Order: sequence, then C-alpha cells, then structure tokens
Amino acid sequence: MIITQKGYSLKFIQKVKIKNGDGHLSTLIFTFHSSKNKIKYVLNIEEYEEQLFAIKFYPKSLKKSDLKYNIIINKGDVIKVLMTCASVIPHILE
Repeated sequence: MIITQKGYSLKFIQKVKIKNGDGHLSTLIFTFHSSKNKIKYVLNIEEYEEQLFAIKFYPKSLKKSDLKYNIIINKGDVIKVLMTCASVIPHILE
C-alpha cells in the first residue's frame, strides 16, 4: 500500500523540562486540527536519556482522562493523523 496523503500542520505549544530522575528529560507539546472530523489533537514528543523518543497523541477533549492514549475514537481520519505524527520525526533528528 502506498500512502500519498500528507498530515496536518502542527502548532508548537511548549517544551516542558522534566526533573523526576527516571530518565524522562523533556516533553515537546504540539496541537493539530483534523479538518475531516473536526477534532483537535495534542501531540506529545517525550525525550528520554540515550536519545530515545516517544511520540504520543490524543484528542484534546480527553486531556484529563487517565486513558487518553488508550481510547479508540474511530472517526475515519487515521492516515492523516498518523502522517501528522510521523511528520515530527525530522524535527526530532535535527
């Protein structure tokens, strides 16, 4: 399968430094808006020691939920949302 769709544009919100001693150094926070399903998403890039990164996203409406990363919303815009998340990889590598 060839994916030809591009992701949505990201808006940088802030960089949060983490000082809890477990190897988590910082989190970059971005937002983006799906024009197809009208949902605003939050994208977190967590930086850990040894140049390890975790890319996580969730609908902004689930911000206070402990299960925000686990709830499947199935609104029909998977490819563009995942392409948006993948678009941050070059920024991480810089």
